[in-house]
Amino acid sequence: MQRKRNKSHKKAKQTGRNSDWEKFRQLRRQASKAAAKSYSDYLNNHIGESLKTNPKQFWSFMKVNKRECIGIPTLQTNGQIITNDRDKANTLNNHFSSVFTQEIYPIPKLSPSVYSDIPFLEIGIDGVVKQLKNIKQNKATGPDELPARVLKETAAEIAPIITHIFQQSYNTSKLPDDWLQALVTPIHKKSLKSDPANYRPISLTCILCKVMEHIIP
Repeated sequence: MQRKRNKSHKKAKQTGRNSDWEKFRQLRRQASKAAAKSYSDYLNNHIGESLKTNPKQFWSFMKVNKRECIGIPTLQTNGQIITNDRDKANTLNNHFSSVFTQEIYPIPKLSPSVYSDIPFLEIGIDGVVKQLKNIKQNKATGPDELPARVLKETAAEIAPIITHIFQQSYNTSKLPDDWLQALVTPIHKKSLKSDPANYRPISLTCILCKVMEHIIP
């Protein structure tokens, strides 16, 4: 219908006849009405139904089509107006750091245990493959930028080297540098969006680090 409308418009411009312009306007109304109905049917029959069958698709559609501004708006702190993205990030980082408390407790002295020591943990390749294949493909990527889909679909091929990394990390009590980092996203909680105190941080860590957490007893 849109192709017919466009063809009719081209003809009306060439001839200039009233009858051709009237035909074009008629086709334009029909095409607009059909597009509106098609979009309405899509929302009702596909997107609406996906709320039950595939909630992720529904909320992804809602996120893309919402009209509010995406991102951090102008912030205000100590009487200053913050508009630059880097300054916003530094302002929120300073706030999150100021409210974070690291409590240090003294390690208690325990009497000798009556239980036997935990045996040496040896991480097996089969277990790593199983954990990798159980990864949800829509998991967000962490600082190492390794997508969940790649880890899942190449589980059998990468499992030996991943197992080696896990084992070395466990034996030495050290984590790879990327696993010690996180991508922090500020989420608005309530009240004024210009107040940094009204945001809470959400941290995205590396997927492989989470996989190892499932393996360690």
